[in-house]
Amino acid sequence: MERTNSFKVKIFIKTQAKRNEFLGYDNEKGAYIFKINCPAFEGKANKELLKFLKELKINAKILQGETSHFKVLLVENSEKAASLFVPTH
Repeated sequence: MERTNSFKVKIFIKTQAKRNEFLGYDNEKGAYIFKINCPAFEGKANKELLKFLKELKINAKILQGETSHFKVLLVENSEKAASLFVPTH
């Protein structure tokens, strides 16, 4: 992913949900919220998050927060990504 064609996004993951889901932006948390149908154990939720993003046609990688519910993603800029996230450089 080239840096000029990407942007950072702060997210919060709610694990062990019934299904994978994007809930939108939460002003209180200051992050975009995702529900992930996987436990936060041995990186399983991280892998499921990245898989879910790919299903949404969004290419991203985790920059910070490998072991936290709060994460910073580097998201490749695309029409689909722009429709979900507001770039915060």
